Amino acid sequence: MENTNSQNYKELPSTKKLILSTIIAACIATVILFTAILPAEYGIDPTGIGQLIGLKEMGEIKTSLRLEIQQEASREQNTQKQPIGEFETKYQLKKLVPKSKIDLLTFVLKPGETTEFKLQMLEGAIVEYNWTIDKGHVNYDNHGDSPTINYYGYKKGQKVQSDQGKLIAEFDGNHGWFWRNRSDQETIISLKITGEYQSFIQS
Repeated sequence: MENTNSQNYKELPSTKKLILSTIIAACIATVILFTAILPAEYGIDPTGIGQLIGLKEMGEIKTSLRLEIQQEASREQNTQKQPIGEFETKYQLKKLVPKSKIDLLTFVLKPGETTEFKLQMLEGAIVEYNWTIDKGHVNYDNHGDSPTINYYGYKKGQKVQSDQGKLIAEFDGNHGWFWRNRSDQETIISLKITGEYQSFIQS
């Protein structure tokens, strides 16, 4: 019995071995943190390995998406938008809205800058649009609002260079686009709109 207990005691790791094992585990965890977790989750790549194996791009995309979600949530909850014009009755607006209207507009955005462009439209009004950028890429959010609706989403995209289609107003109010230049160079957005709208505003 004494021999068995003595043998089991000898097989237990010493304090020195435990400390060494802890240090090795901490070193491995640190290496994994800097070479895999930080690049893949946050786009931070202090060693450069994340760039080589594609993890840094993955992290940058995740970080960009998280930022966009936070900004959109903040815009929806905290921004009380004012109507572009006075909304009194549908009849009064219909007398003012032309049957067909065309406008060509450009917006210059430096890296990281944003702009928002809205059309005053009646419910059911249709506007055909086509926008492109000359270089780089942008994130965009096509949405609407009114005195009673803070946010109504139509369409959005990440790292886009153009978009076209029809914007059909779901309600009387303001309908348009929010753009953010996500490239590292100045870009020019060229927008063509054709259809039924009262007026527009850029902010």
